[in-house]
Order: sequence, then structure tokens, then C-alpha cells
Amino acid sequence: MGTSVSLMALRNPAEAAAQARSLAVLTGHRLVAGFGAACPALVAQLTGASPPAGDGRGRVSAAVRTLLDGGDVRGFTLPPLRHPPVEVGAGCCGRAWPAPPGRARTPPSPG
Repeated sequence: MGTSVSLMALRNPAEAAAQARSLAVLTGHRLVAGFGAACPALVAQLTGASPPAGDGRGRVSAAVRTLLDGGDVRGFTLPPLRHPPVEVGAGCCGRAWPAPPGRARTPPSPG
């Protein structure tokens, strides 16, 4: 099961990790949670600042992954909960094909 791509500028990594994990528990299936970058102008309007270099995909998805794996992010951890696997994908449709952090993917060739 997967989600639509959620704009990272609108998400808190802790909230995103908790919601992805909860959805995996509720469905009983593996989940792919997708996070994408918004255009820089939208990010600036929402946050009052330009997006960081590299648009933050790696940092946000790494924080979500760390929390899902039981790790600590800035002093916060999720309470333990058994859940089906949750994959974290980060990308920006249009500029780059969505890919897990640290991995490059190319779009499938037509036909």
C-alpha cells in the first residue's frame, strides 16, 4: 500500500512517522510513505524562508526513517509499536523520479 506524495513543507517528521506507522497497523500491510518537495516559492510562503539546499528531502526522510526504526530525533522517539514494514520514499515528481533516500531511480521507459 502507498500514499500520495505528501509535501514535506507541510509535514513534521514525527507526525509523518507516527501517521505512516499507524496506517500500516490499521491496514495490516506494508506501507510506502512518499514525501516530495514543493516549489521553492510555496516553501518560502509557508515557512518564511527559502528551502535549504537540496530541498531537504534527505533530512526529512532520514528523520522519518530514524523514528520508524525506534531512533531519537532531536530528543523525540515514538513509543514502541509492532507494525508492518514502512518504506520511506523521497522525491520530486517532474524533476526527479521518487526514490528512497540515498538511492537514485530513473523513470521507467515508455512502452
